[in-house]
Amino acid sequence: MAISGDDIRRIRLGLASSEEMLSWSRGEVTNSETINYRSHKPERGGLYAEEIFGPENDYECTCGKYRGKKYEGITCDKCGVLVTDSAVRRVNMGHIRLASPVVHFWYLKGVASPLSRLLGIKRRDLRRIAYYETETSREDLFVVTQSGSPKVRQGETLYGTEVRILATAFTFQVEQAYLITKAPRVVADEGGEVQIEVRKLANGEAFRALVIGRHEYPVTPDAEVFVEDGDTVEAGETLCERPAGELCSQTMFEMLRARYEGVEGTPIQEVVDNLAHLVVRVGENVPLRLGQELSTLEARAYERCFPGGFEATTGAEGIKRLLGALNLDALADELREELDHTVNQGERRRILHRLEVVDQLRQSGNNPGDLVLEVIPVLPPALRPMIQLEGGKFATTDLNDLYRRIINRNNRLKKLREMGAPEIILRNERRMLQEAVDALIHNEKKDNPIRGRDNRPLKSLSERIQGKQGRLRRHLLGRRVDYSGRAVIVVDPELKLHQCGIPKKMALELFKPFILARLENLPYADYDEIKNKALAGGLPEVWDTLDQLIQEYPVLLNRAPTLHRLSIQAFQPVLVDGDAIHIHPHVCPSYNADFDGDQMAVHLPLGKEPVQEAWELMLSARNTLSPAHGRPLALPTQDQVYGFYYLTILDPDGVGKGKAFRSIDEALKAYDHGAVGLHAPIRIRIDGGIVETTLGRAILNQALPPDLRDYGATFDARRVRTVLEQCYLRYGWERNAEVLDELKTLGFRYATLSGLTIAVPDCEIPPEKAALVEEAQAQVERINRMYARGLATEEQRYQAVTRVWRETVDAVEKATMANLSQKPFNPVHAIVASGARGSAGQVKQIAGMRGPMADPQGRVLEWPVISNFREGLSILEYFISTHGGRKGTADTALRTASAGYLTRRLVDACVDAIVKEQDCGTRQGVEIDPLYFAPQGQVMEGIPDRIYGRVTAEPIRDPATGEILVEAGVILDRETAQRVGTLEVSLALDGEGIEDRVGFCKTVGDLYHPETGVLLVRDSEGLSPELLDELRGAGVREVRVRPQIVIRSPALCQTPGGLCQMCYGLDLAFHRLVELGTTVGVIAAQSIGEPGTQLTMRTFHTGGVAGLDITQGLPRAEELFEARKTTKAPHATVAPLSGRITHIETTRSGREVVEITSEPHTVVLPRIFVHVAEGEEVDVAKFRSLCSPIEGRVFLFEEDGERYLAVLDEAGLDRMYIVPPEAEIKVAHRATVEEDEALTTEYHIEAPVAEISGRITLQQESGMRRVIVRGERGETRAYEIPYGSQVLVQDGEEVEAGKKLATRSRPLVLRTDTAGTVLIGPRSVAVVAGKGRAVIAPITPDLLPMVEHGAPVREGQELFQVTLPPGEVVLVDRVETANEVATVRVRYRAQVECAEGTIVRVGDKIDRGEPVSKGVIPPHYLMEVAGVQKTREYLLVELQKVYKSQGVDINDKHFEVVIRQILNNVRIVDPGESTFLLNDVVPLEIFQREVRRLAEENEAIRRGRDDLIGAKLLAPLARGGATVAEAGETITREALDRAIALGVRQARVEIHGEAQTVRLLEYRIPQGERELLRISRAALLRKSWLAAASFERTTKVLADAALRGEDDYLDGLKPCLMVGKRIPVGTGFPGRNAPASPELKP
Repeated sequence: MAISGDDIRRIRLGLASSEEMLSWSRGEVTNSETINYRSHKPERGGLYAEEIFGPENDYECTCGKYRGKKYEGITCDKCGVLVTDSAVRRVNMGHIRLASPVVHFWYLKGVASPLSRLLGIKRRDLRRIAYYETETSREDLFVVTQSGSPKVRQGETLYGTEVRILATAFTFQVEQAYLITKAPRVVADEGGEVQIEVRKLANGEAFRALVIGRHEYPVTPDAEVFVEDGDTVEAGETLCERPAGELCSQTMFEMLRARYEGVEGTPIQEVVDNLAHLVVRVGENVPLRLGQELSTLEARAYERCFPGGFEATTGAEGIKRLLGALNLDALADELREELDHTVNQGERRRILHRLEVVDQLRQSGNNPGDLVLEVIPVLPPALRPMIQLEGGKFATTDLNDLYRRIINRNNRLKKLREMGAPEIILRNERRMLQEAVDALIHNEKKDNPIRGRDNRPLKSLSERIQGKQGRLRRHLLGRRVDYSGRAVIVVDPELKLHQCGIPKKMALELFKPFILARLENLPYADYDEIKNKALAGGLPEVWDTLDQLIQEYPVLLNRAPTLHRLSIQAFQPVLVDGDAIHIHPHVCPSYNADFDGDQMAVHLPLGKEPVQEAWELMLSARNTLSPAHGRPLALPTQDQVYGFYYLTILDPDGVGKGKAFRSIDEALKAYDHGAVGLHAPIRIRIDGGIVETTLGRAILNQALPPDLRDYGATFDARRVRTVLEQCYLRYGWERNAEVLDELKTLGFRYATLSGLTIAVPDCEIPPEKAALVEEAQAQVERINRMYARGLATEEQRYQAVTRVWRETVDAVEKATMANLSQKPFNPVHAIVASGARGSAGQVKQIAGMRGPMADPQGRVLEWPVISNFREGLSILEYFISTHGGRKGTADTALRTASAGYLTRRLVDACVDAIVKEQDCGTRQGVEIDPLYFAPQGQVMEGIPDRIYGRVTAEPIRDPATGEILVEAGVILDRETAQRVGTLEVSLALDGEGIEDRVGFCKTVGDLYHPETGVLLVRDSEGLSPELLDELRGAGVREVRVRPQIVIRSPALCQTPGGLCQMCYGLDLAFHRLVELGTTVGVIAAQSIGEPGTQLTMRTFHTGGVAGLDITQGLPRAEELFEARKTTKAPHATVAPLSGRITHIETTRSGREVVEITSEPHTVVLPRIFVHVAEGEEVDVAKFRSLCSPIEGRVFLFEEDGERYLAVLDEAGLDRMYIVPPEAEIKVAHRATVEEDEALTTEYHIEAPVAEISGRITLQQESGMRRVIVRGERGETRAYEIPYGSQVLVQDGEEVEAGKKLATRSRPLVLRTDTAGTVLIGPRSVAVVAGKGRAVIAPITPDLLPMVEHGAPVREGQELFQVTLPPGEVVLVDRVETANEVATVRVRYRAQVECAEGTIVRVGDKIDRGEPVSKGVIPPHYLMEVAGVQKTREYLLVELQKVYKSQGVDINDKHFEVVIRQILNNVRIVDPGESTFLLNDVVPLEIFQREVRRLAEENEAIRRGRDDLIGAKLLAPLARGGATVAEAGETITREALDRAIALGVRQARVEIHGEAQTVRLLEYRIPQGERELLRISRAALLRKSWLAAASFERTTKVLADAALRGEDDYLDGLKPCLMVGKRIPVGTGFPGRNAPASPELKP
């Protein structure tokens, strides 16, 4: 049954077994042929076989016996084809059963081969095994001279490897084998009878001796002798050709060489080809392990030693058998144990990588053997088609050629096996089969890819799914709607904001189905004829129908690239003449469109839901605000802005100044008659009041709502934007659209009436220029003279010269604009001042001076261009200008492409950031300070803009009174944000309650010492009591402060897999609380990526003119998002702690070492632990850790409201007693007691009462008596019998619930067994002996106890940690002792060595993580030194600096969403018993949720242990050979404690008559470390595997996901889009069960 995407809930990816692949198949493909070139029909059993893949023609078998739908479902008995629809050829699969298994290419190749890691075999060795590759080795050859075993023959030759192995099992002796290279002929020296004797050498080796008279002739047993025993020979007769064969032992060789002259030989050493074998089965007493690699010689030797005791095979078959023999659970335990005992980091890394793969397979349920393939699936023919060409030829896909190679190799291997071919030939065929399958899977990655006729690598299955042309990406794109029409755009000022003009010809095509459906009675069969008739003026009913349709259906206009939501908007169509699409001028900024040939696509929504969504969500009039910053995006620009400026400018001496009019109409009539000018100051009665204004201002203000009118203002671009924003917020989108349309009419009209023109005289050169340039040249000359005298380095000279010219350019720019501003109607000044076009920097180049230029590398040239464009450039100046401008103009296309790719990466990384709940409940927040372009520089973004629309995390208090201005959890509206964000007060340092209020204040501006000028307090620094003392000591009487503001942030949201409404705040596109289901991650990515094209270097914007910071732009933004560890710019060194720069020195290597000393910290410590003196320097670790001076037990108690910790000397006479619940302490705290004195009153332990009915069992262990009641259903209850009580029941007795089991105990008293002082703690008493070594110390607020009450401690064990920030050395300033405590005032000190020049001076204050040297800060380094919070702040500030410097306004929350994806990641270093895998990278909130879940489980386990006491064991409690209790026994407290200590995880017990498995051991909590991910990496890790595979590294993602058995639950946009699943994410329609959004609170 066919399913749709909406039916799919999740997709699981795993390793398919051979059986599963066979279940997909309709038959085996055994023939490599495809189409019969005579009949043009598929070959039987081939790649297009109809009996396997289905009929080519609908309901027709191959032979033609059955034709027609009536035979559907019948299988032809002649040709074997099932009669059905030919569409099954898109679904039906076949298979190829391999004659020899092959390894899956994805898991074999690659730097991190999963198969290599799993087996613990090097990738190179595993490749040799899989491809039957031999490895040569040089082996010495030996001869067996003696043997004590029949398995080794005397005289046998063995290689050195064989000797080494055989010697472990058999007794024999060998000698080096010698090759006889030269030997003389043996000739009889005298005649006589020949006697042949067999003798032995000293080594036991036999030889033959030919004895003739007095002469003996020794020869080896294999020497060819020409005589026999008893023969008679003459002198000089040849006895044998040579005394030895080709080889002999070393002793034999030495004997022959001594007997015969001319015998020569060499030790034999041969080159042996070895195949790598894997041990796949090991029997008992065989010294091999599973998976061990053996060479051919080793395998042969071990087989002789242990015949049948093991198996070792090679190739994929060996790998598969080894995988099948793996016990993953046992292997995981073995690796963990090995990891615990391994110290070497490289070896630990290897074990961790292997353990990672093992855990992945264990948790996924995959069978490791499925990594080796025995069956190859064959795709349906429709996915690898053949197309018939002219002349009987066919065009085929590459997959068919790759399948054909596999089938041919497979059939050849089968045939050779049947023929009994030698193993070496079969191995070669198996290797070629492996390579053929590799080519099918991933041909492009092979060392020698299979190539086609055009010498290009054939495209494999991997190529079909990866890359831009891959199946995943194409499927993703294919789900998008193709445009219905496309045309050039032109502006149409007559349109309303919600309208667009559609050419009539295009409209007829767009609405063709609707027109035909509504006009069924037209006498024309061809629609083209209808269209032509209508366009010619006929068929009015067509136009009537079309008029109705355009009222009902909106159209969508889209301009590529679609980088943000407003790139596609809905409009009501209006029919226009011509071929161009008409658009409203105010929507151009949203589309970033102009009219130089830009085109737009038109889409027509058809369904009811798309039409509703277009009207309600995508209508252009509704989307006039930018989601990036919340300010208007659809607004007047250029001509219109100049029209407003021209209309509202004031001319004090204008015509008709001072006149009064009773209405605007009267003033207009006077204007028409020339009695009054537009700009003259006049008075007009408006709305019942007299208003002093100009006629132009009155005209413009009439287009605005009454409360937004300002009759005294000059309207420029900034004011127009502000008015439109207020109009939207107060009156909504409909009134805002009306105002925009009215302003459009006014703007174009008065821009035209202004008669704007620009001439050369309008570009007036300031008279101050000459003096400024002359002064700069003089300064440069002085600098050069100083350099010539050796008073400055080359770099210092360069920096000084460029600084002089930059300052001069700034001065000339100010003078130019000041000069032009004296004539307000100067067109150049008016264009720039109004914001219609241009900037002061561009005007400076036209009428001032161009200034310093930047070369293509971005370095500022020290020869500035002094001329401006009006004066004209000299030849040298022109060359410098073009040299500097080359880079900007050349990189435009590249930067635009980079911006688009950046958007895509951001979207992929943030696509899962969806608002999923109302409030995550976090109490964390971020402190908000103003953002500056540079320290003490221009404000980049003020506090009001940063906090608007955000939710407070903490109350905001008035610094002057401490009164709460805004409660926590309140959304800050614009008014409140402005009020608290600009609030500043002066606090008197001697005021009452100042210490209580400074905790929620921050300073405004830097504060210096009134006498020395030393910086005391930095801007936005928090005040502390120590800092207040320092300020008072410096004579400061008051300080300027503002409230501390802490807001909720998406970066700190704890919603798993998404965000909450309260952490995100307002949706800036609509200025309301963000709705559930909104894809804020996509909005953030689009808001950041869309203006990326503007982030070009300033060299492009200004033709190469250098600015203060020419490194800003898209490269810097990408550098930050990718969090690169290495950057082009040098790296800065950052401060490891906050404090002051106290010393800077230069080392011999030329580097500077900066010493940082922290501000003073005062801590109160127990006097007994203070062993430092004033002026002493101590190690910080030693100072922060307070350790026990003795061994003993911890006792905590309170005295006079203070907490104390005592360490009792139990080795002496100190004692601790636990007070029973029934007893009351009778002695007083600090009282003195004698030995055996009573500590408590008399008490009784009440008699135990049976809680259930059942049979009694009496037990007695270690002096403890128990009564156990076992109920009828098997439930048990255990009761301890108190001391002195009498048992009232008998063993085996049946009792009812409520029966008393024993009497009450005798009177008991807790007595001390030592004399001393009493200390009373929680339900406990301690007696401290008078002469003992007990330690008693107060627990001050600066101490963090590291031990618990009653815990034993060792001597030197840490008792407390001092709560101080980190550092290297502690400087003790002052120590004051009083009673039991000491007040210690300390400072921290650290030293850092700078690779680049320092940017700090002695006396400067610096915060932890701030740079102390030049360069950029790699985020990884910053996170390591200063932590996550500082890294988050750094990334936010640096990104804002990049965008703000280019005039791009983006709200903080969008950056915070992206930074959250970068920083909120945890790498699992120990998965514990969680659902994570080793080396997994998971979101922080997911990690925290899993930790909380396991903590709750552990709490339940601890609570449930008491219920097990008395339960019956159904299985032994045992681990590692040690047994705690046998089956059938009852669990006691002691047995339970021993089992837990032994590590027994669970127990099988009987509870309430039911068998249950109960967890005993607590779950191990996972351990992780924070990881900073670059945005590309985050895009792959923080979403579904389906979406990640469509992004990049497709094969790697799919291979890893299959190995892990991952499920994709289709939660994101991309996976749903790929499978065609509709989801309600991001539609903006509220869900049915969505909670009501909280209202804005003032």
